[in-house]
Amino acid sequence: MAANAPIVLNDGTTPTPVAHTFSGVSVDKNVAIYTNRAETFVVGRETLTLRRKSTPRVRTCIANIQVPRIITEVLNGVSVKRVADYLQGEIKFIVPATWETTDIAPRLALLSNLISNPVFQVLVKDDEFVW
Repeated sequence: MAANAPIVLNDGTTPTPVAHTFSGVSVDKNVAIYTNRAETFVVGRETLTLRRKSTPRVRTCIANIQVPRIITEVLNGVSVKRVADYLQGEIKFIVPATWETTDIAPRLALLSNLISNPVFQVLVKDDEFVW
């Protein structure tokens, strides 16, 4: 069983990536919720959710990250933070129970490399679709 420990993910900030530390909030059956407590504005914190569903034939693993965009407005002369919107990403693996760990590990790297592929990058960043 995986440890309920903080999960640290680096972003793509240049020249130095920023580490985002997600600390556990709750674990309920097959759902673990984490939040990045670096943000003092509670409703503006990044969240990470891990889900697992398993049957005798297949295991489904889902990771979801939600990143709010916080803006500051001036209301009656007072600066007030609010969440304008969210960027959300989801990774989903459906793994047949017949697969060995040694078969799964290279496919995790495959997905990681897809996310950093230039075609996928411009699709997400610039809304530029393939021709």
